Parts: sequence; structure tokens; C-alpha cells
Amino acid sequence: MLRSLCPRSPICIATMLLALFFFGATLLESQTSDADQHSRCGTPHLLSLVQTAQAESDKERASARLENLLSRPALQESIVSPKGHFRIHFDRTGQNAPPLFDGNANGIPDFVDSVAFYMDEAWRVQVEECGFTAPPADGVRSGPANPDSRLDVFLEEQNGEFYGLAFPSGKLSPIRESGFLVIDNDFAEFQTSGIAGVKVTTAHELFHLVQFAGYRGLNDQASLYESTATYMEYKVHPEESDYLNYVNRLLGEPEAYPF
Repeated sequence: MLRSLCPRSPICIATMLLALFFFGATLLESQTSDADQHSRCGTPHLLSLVQTAQAESDKERASARLENLLSRPALQESIVSPKGHFRIHFDRTGQNAPPLFDGNANGIPDFVDSVAFYMDEAWRVQVEECGFTAPPADGVRSGPANPDSRLDVFLEEQNGEFYGLAFPSGKLSPIRESGFLVIDNDFAEFQTSGIAGVKVTTAHELFHLVQFAGYRGLNDQASLYESTATYMEYKVHPEESDYLNYVNRLLGEPEAYPF
């Protein structure tokens, strides 16, 4: 039942609010010192830093901080996803390189092919099946790390800190903003590792770009935005149970989830 609900359903809003309680409003990193409890999604942390920078009275310093926070990784190569929605950026050498095994001998590491496939699958479910507003074309800033208007996804070593992050990249209206994603390059350090990590992270982080697209994707109610993004992991990949880690934490320590 839950998996069939979309924004076109009259009870979808209630279902998405229930996701706050049943599908794990992700614990905010700032509210616990236990390293094992921090959010695997870095988006709330990033948005908090952006808000702090924007509040700086020194506008020149604020601009420099924002430029640093929102800069795109400089990676060696990129491919376009099969459906054409995304450009996946990756390295073949260095600390950011993903696993390089190429079982189908197409010249692209299988891990990169998988990221491209699952990004398209998250788009299919969230935008085409559910009818959420599509993230706008990411053509605000041009350059080597943003060569076209496709949504950019960068594979970068996160050192076990975050599965991924969604970065705002430019206001298109007061409630509509473009963005790009950075996700871990191998998911080797996490409890949900490898391709399972790719699946839950692509679904989760894409939904943050959907929130940026016109659903007031701010940081003032981070638990709401995180819980609905976590629900999307289940919606897109019900076979993966990573979200249960956060349900258990929510039920055991509900006071740590501000709403």
C-alpha cells in the first residue's frame, strides 16, 4: 500500500508525514557526540553551514565561504546516464577512484555504470511514477565540472562520514533551486556497502534535489526533509532495509528528532 502512494493520491501528504515516524527522520549530527549516530546524509549539515555563511555581516567573506562550500569536485572523467538525466563524474586514479572492475568491457567501471542506472531509476519512480516536480536543469554555473544542463553527480571519497550530499547551486525563484550531488566513491566504509549503498543513496539524495525544485527545501525542518528522503529509499528500493537503522533509533530516542 505505502509503495503505491504518490503526490497524485489524496492521502499522500498524510503518508509522507507518517514517514517522519515510521521511516526514520535522520538524526542530526549536531545533536549527538556518538560518532556511530551521525547522519549518513550530509545535506542538513551542509545547508546549516550555508545558512551560517549567508548570515555573515561581511558580504565579501560570506561570498568566499559560500564559494568554497558549494564548489564542485574537479574529477577526471564523466559519462551520461542511460536516460540522459544525469552526468556522472569520476576518477580512475587517486583517492576518489571507484572500484575499476569492468565486467562488461564497455570501458566504464561497473560501479560508475551502476550509479548512472540507479540515478535514472530514482528519477523514474520519483518524477515519472510519483509525479513530483522534476529538478530543474543545472545550467546555472558552466565549466569543466558542469559542462551541460544535466544534473551532475560526483563520486568522491567521503572517508566514512557521509553516504552523500545534495548541494544547492543557484536560485531560479524564491522556492525553486537547482543543485548537484556528491556521493561516496565505493561505499566500502558503511554498514550498507557497495551497490546496496548506491541504491539507497541515489534515491535519498535525488529527493533532496526534488525538494530544492519547488518544495521549500530549506533546513528549518530538517527532520521532515530527511524523513521523506529516507522514505524514498523504501519507495524506490523496498528490498533494501537500511532505513530500519534509523527507525530503531527514532523509537529508542524520539526526543533527539526535533520537529
